[in-house]
Amino acid sequence: MLYDWTAKERSADQLAIELINVRDIDKSNLIEVVTHPGFNDSYLTKISGLNRERATEHAQLIQLSKSDFYEKNGFELVSFGAV
Repeated sequence: MLYDWTAKERSADQLAIELINVRDIDKSNLIEVVTHPGFNDSYLTKISGLNRERATEHAQLIQLSKSDFYEKNGFELVSFGAV
């Protein structure tokens, strides 16, 4: 599992390196990355101090997806329900 990712202001490239490292260490065939979807509304803005970080993390995950990082490195994206 990937710990200490949320609100650490790492780049998408750093996240990619961490995912590969976790995959190479943990041979369980499952890496769970838990994150907020990245969409803020007025209620969430009032109750949370992590709004900018959520949007940044969402953008990083999308950036890795658009670059085909997951497929090129043998990752399969599934919903939580598929686990």
